[in-house]
Amino acid sequence: MDGREQVDAMAKLAKPWKPSELAGFRIGDAVRLPNIETVFEVVAINDPMLILRAPSGRELRAGWQAVTKVRTK
Repeated sequence: MDGREQVDAMAKLAKPWKPSELAGFRIGDAVRLPNIETVFEVVAINDPMLILRAPSGRELRAGWQAVTKVRTK
């Protein structure tokens, strides 16, 4: 097996990279958007976007620079 075949074999075994943190935000964090009183939960990260879930269950996307963390403790 040459180098290229070895790289191809490793690529087949590798799982797609899914980040669990982006700019200090993690899945499960409580966040707010400007001018919206609702607290959202980060449910996924799709660099450079955060996928947020509202209390109603609706999901939306927001850039990590637009949200701020909410203290829960």
